[in-house]
Amino acid sequence: MRVSYNWLREYVPLEQSPTELAELLTMAGLEIEEIIDLGAVYRGLKLGQIAEISHHPQADKLSLCRVRLSDGEVTVITAAKNLKVGDIVPLALPGTILPEGKKIEPTEFFGVVSQGMLCSEEELGLARKSEGIMVLPAGTDLKADLPTVLGLDDQVLVLELTPNRADCYGMLNIAHEVAALTGAKVKLPDAPIQEDHKSIHDLVTVEVIDADLAPRYAGRILLNVKIGESPLWLKTRLLAAGMCPINNLVDLTNYVMLEFNQPLHAFDLNQMQDRKIVVRSAQENEVIKTLDGEERKLRPGQLVIADADRAQCIAGVMGAFNSEVTAATDTIFLESAYFSPVAIRRTAQELAIRSEAAIRFGKGLDPQTVPAALDRMASLAQQLKVAQVAKGVIDQNFQPTVARKIRFRPEKINALLGTNLETPYLEEIFHRLNFQAEESGEGTTHLIPPSYRLDIENEADLAEEAARVYGYNQIPATYPAAQIIGALTPEQEFTEQARRILLGLGLSEIITYSFHGEKMFDRLNIPEGHQLRQTVKMKVPLSEEGSLLRTTLLSGVLESLNYNANRNLHDLQVFEIAHVYQPKATAGALPDEPLTLAGG
Repeated sequence: MRVSYNWLREYVPLEQSPTELAELLTMAGLEIEEIIDLGAVYRGLKLGQIAEISHHPQADKLSLCRVRLSDGEVTVITAAKNLKVGDIVPLALPGTILPEGKKIEPTEFFGVVSQGMLCSEEELGLARKSEGIMVLPAGTDLKADLPTVLGLDDQVLVLELTPNRADCYGMLNIAHEVAALTGAKVKLPDAPIQEDHKSIHDLVTVEVIDADLAPRYAGRILLNVKIGESPLWLKTRLLAAGMCPINNLVDLTNYVMLEFNQPLHAFDLNQMQDRKIVVRSAQENEVIKTLDGEERKLRPGQLVIADADRAQCIAGVMGAFNSEVTAATDTIFLESAYFSPVAIRRTAQELAIRSEAAIRFGKGLDPQTVPAALDRMASLAQQLKVAQVAKGVIDQNFQPTVARKIRFRPEKINALLGTNLETPYLEEIFHRLNFQAEESGEGTTHLIPPSYRLDIENEADLAEEAARVYGYNQIPATYPAAQIIGALTPEQEFTEQARRILLGLGLSEIITYSFHGEKMFDRLNIPEGHQLRQTVKMKVPLSEEGSLLRTTLLSGVLESLNYNANRNLHDLQVFEIAHVYQPKATAGALPDEPLTLAGG
């Protein structure tokens, strides 16, 4: 997860520098892997003003531009037709390296040397495709820093999230974390909507057949859609998050996904037969052509969004090619949903699709965010004049969320942490973390975690939250009192004795991978049908050479010897003591894992 420092400041006031914030989050269990200076790749570029445009004497399609800089003038040749005298443009002088890695050199065009290159949004990485040179606002100071002008003077914190903190894939939830650690208040974005007189119920029909796979499904309709370029602020937000801007509608869905941690999907409603949305399980061998152009065969249990005739989207994973939003689209059904995390995760793995939506749905989302993200998207679309919003929302919720109540016992938390934290201080911590306290008639207190904190389940989780905010580094180190003296089992004693003997004889112990490929059996001259070829196959192998769990240690031992021999290390004796995997005849049964020894 990439967190823009400037974007984060829109939700929570920050007195800490990016480096200080990274340290704060890391000590609270949200490890910052690196800090990226987003504007670094743009600082070599200059700003120039077109002083004169003339035709190239030897090439009708080229123009000579005399470009005024803050400290001189240069002549640049371009084929762009959108420039006029007075335009302020980004300029790459010789020696400059563009964001894509291309180095600019003086180039001769039919006898005239171009002393640089005028840059388009595509060349600056601000768009996938663009026509003409990027023209900056009139009056821009030629001495200004280009990243500042573009809104790219930003620091990006790259988070290495643990599986239980999938909520931190959303900027708002990161803001809640920062607010809890600093004591600041989060400013939530507004979502005002002026609805059209046309009702959504007159424009579309939604039917959820497999509610177990889609416990909550909601949608809005956008009317009079105008597909076009996104404003610069939206493009820079997506670039900071590692996404490439596409168009205003797609960029807004990605923006809201990053903000709320809630993927959205836009369907061209005119391409949906009978204007009907059907949420159902795929049929046996049903085929869908996805946005990447691939035809994929589906099976029952894989959730699809269909119209009255056929599947139009693999739910939570990827849309269909024929329902994609295009420049001709004028009416959109905007989907926001909560899908079964297990179902989405399995579907994405089986179809080998790794999309931003699939990652988020597969880790589990907050069902309460479904309508909020929908409203935020509709509001932004209206503010940016991308579309009008039809009246009403369709929101089918088959599994209303039940609040999780966890008993709050300060003495239990202190016992788990080895601390002496006062009850009022603990209450303040949980208040800052957006937990709600509920008093019972028996004098006990329960805490209700916020809906987006799906990882909070018991008192141990409460203790962990208290430790994160209090500071792990402030908890005194203590050692548990061990009352039981451990001992090795006879099998472990035998293994250790064997290991000591082999090491005493001068052999080196190695540890090799537990998987290999089918070709390994051929290299070992193991005949077809041999028992060692009866293997456990991995469902999602990392590669063809790692698709099988080993049935013998010889493969790893011989590969190790061969690797060293190729590097002129011939005087080598090695051994390995490890498990091999022998499949059982019963389908679905776990394999036997005998401990074996091999050497060479």
